[in-house]
Amino acid sequence: MFYKNLKLNKKGQVLIEAVIAIAVVAFVMSGIVAALILSVNNATFSKNQNLATNFAQEGIDIARDLKDSDFQAFSTLQGYYCIDEGDIAIDPSKTTCSKNVDSAFTRRVYINQNGGKDTSNNRGEGKTEDDF
Repeated sequence: MFYKNLKLNKKGQVLIEAVIAIAVVAFVMSGIVAALILSVNNATFSKNQNLATNFAQEGIDIARDLKDSDFQAFSTLQGYYCIDEGDIAIDPSKTTCSKNVDSAFTRRVYINQNGGKDTSNNRGEGKTEDDF
């Protein structure tokens, strides 16, 4: 009689073990998927940071080149100027910006002939600027 009851209990035990094994596998798989998603997001963020840094450096170089090559023209500039992708000079007529570089970034430089930082709160988030 005892042997018969033990055999019946084992059938239920196999089912419980299978459910627990499936739950553990699902938990591990969800952890792996979450780690992969985080990794892809970090790689995308890092790529965009590198692109933004390079585009900002190009804008700064354009402003410095103007200052070094034609200081008289540079000294007439004051305020924000947009530098679109492919531009090799500052266009004084471009003072309002939209996403003008790689369809994802806004590049503009702030030129202040009086020295000091812009205090107008007109910088905007995520903009990289350099005062000359």
